[in-house]
Formats: sequence, structure tokens, C-alpha cells
Amino acid sequence: MSAEPSRQASRNRAALVAVVALCVLPLAVAWVLTLLPPDWRPFGTAHHGRLVEPPETISAAGLSSLEDGRVAPDYFMGKWTLVVVPPLPCDDGCRELLYRTRQARRALGKDRDRVQRLWVLPADATLENQAELLARHPGLRLARAESSWLRSLPGRDTDRGRPDGIYLVDPRARLMMAYAQDASAEGMLEDLRRLLKASRIG
Repeated sequence: MSAEPSRQASRNRAALVAVVALCVLPLAVAWVLTLLPPDWRPFGTAHHGRLVEPPETISAAGLSSLEDGRVAPDYFMGKWTLVVVPPLPCDDGCRELLYRTRQARRALGKDRDRVQRLWVLPADATLENQAELLARHPGLRLARAESSWLRSLPGRDTDRGRPDGIYLVDPRARLMMAYAQDASAEGMLEDLRRLLKASRIG
């Protein structure tokens, strides 16, 4: 008669241990992941840009449009945005940079309207052939930025020691990825497809 209560007690203890493990194990795994280098994380092995961690909220304050003088305060909300900060003066390399972002966006097909492009120049920079540029790049927005806005852009490409040329901003106005000036259209396209597929906004 005493064996049955003993077995029941053992089952109860096993059930309690299982419940505790289910509660504690996810927390332990999450804690261990925070100790690992960022590049170890699953997305870090697949993306082509450099993740900005943590993502930085970006504002349209400090920007002025070359077309109509105004950039809406909520410009970065609701869509993915490729922010292009080109090398100056805008030579063949600069035009190639714009071309690659255009091709990446075009290749998204029906999802292209979920992505907008913003070309940002320093406030004192001059731009020649603006009409020709806009004709070649329908939908491209041109803006000037105060120096403080440009300085707020995160980091540098540590492998090349130069400023990144392209930034990706999510639909909640969080700057979350940066690309070097020689980033390929194919790499940007692959990242965008993955992000758009996973995103429920923008």
C-alpha cells in the first residue's frame, strides 16, 4: 500500500521539475544569447548590411526638401526607407550608388511601393542637373540635412574606415541597418525581401 503513494509523490515531483524547467529554460537561453557576439545571432549570418544595434530612432527634423522646402515630420513612418548619403561631388560612383538602390527597389515588384528612397546632401552642398536626376529616378526624394543630423548617423564601416553610403530605416522610423558605398543591389534586395516578408507594417 505504501508503494503507490511513493510513486505518486515521484510523479508529482517530476511534474513540478518539468514546469519549473519550462519557465526557467527560455530565460536562461535568452540570457546566454545576450552574452554572445552580435554576428553569432541567426540573422547576423544572413544579412548583407551592417546591423545597427540597438536600432536608433531617426527624425525628419533637420531635413529640408530640395523640391518644395519641406519634409513631413512623419516622413519615415509607415514605409521602409533607403537613405542614401552619397560621396561628394556626385561623380560616377555617386550615380552608381543611386542606380543600385533604384534597381533593388524595382526588383521588389509589387512590394516596391512599401519602400521609398531619400537622397540626403549636406546643407551647403550644390547639386547640378537636378531635373535630369529626378527623371532618371522617379520617386526619389532629395533633401538637405543640417550637419547635426548627418553627425547623428551611427558609426562607420569598420572594415573600410569610411562612412556608410546607405541606411535602412524601418516603418517605425528606426534606423536599423547600414550599407557601405560598394554594397550590391542584389544584397540589398535580399535583405529587403526578407524584411518585407517578416514585417506586418509598412
